[in-house]
Amino acid sequence: MLEYLPVLVILGGLGAMAYFMIKSGKDADQKRKTAAEEKGWQYENDLSPVVVSTPDDERNISYRLAGKTEQGVNWKVTCRHLKKIDKGGDLKVELLPSTEFEADKVCGYSFLIMAHEGITLPDFVLAEIFKKLKFPVDTPRLAANLLPDQVSGHCAVYSETSEAADLAAKVAQHLTVWRNKYSGKGNELVLLGDPQGIKVRTERGMEKAEEMIYFTEIALNLSQVF
Repeated sequence: MLEYLPVLVILGGLGAMAYFMIKSGKDADQKRKTAAEEKGWQYENDLSPVVVSTPDDERNISYRLAGKTEQGVNWKVTCRHLKKIDKGGDLKVELLPSTEFEADKVCGYSFLIMAHEGITLPDFVLAEIFKKLKFPVDTPRLAANLLPDQVSGHCAVYSETSEAADLAAKVAQHLTVWRNKYSGKGNELVLLGDPQGIKVRTERGMEKAEEMIYFTEIALNLSQVF
């Protein structure tokens, strides 16, 4: 029996670790649910079942939110966490975290505003971002001299029209508030609008209840600018 003791200790440790991870996840979920209910938002969780037939892009969802603004605009939020899926053999898929807000608010022209830390992104990175957002990859970037001073150093604006520069000035305050709290690579905020609606996205999973509220309220504020 003693020779099995190390194995039993390891198994016990793994079991305890799994228990606390599950408990921690349930506690975080309950806090998010309570916070959402206090705000009057609809909350859904447990949307990532371990089922092979479930599409990959549905297997790392932490939660969804939904609601309607006072102006009657429907909106929703989808938060995703990091997840690695073993497909068998050497094939592995890594699903990355993100949080995305979408609202059914029509824009008269297409634009994309990306908050950044003064770094020029390589073309292949931009192409990947545009692909995720379903935004035309050949959309030109507005020259910095067309943008207000409070925007040009921290935002890149992509659009076929210079009207997007005026819009960037209106959202600058909200983007600055976000940047002051969540600075650094991977935390940037992206704002997109077109005739289909608007999106606000960050490649960061806003998992905690306070993060969920902060992101959603920033996105709702941005949606009121149009």
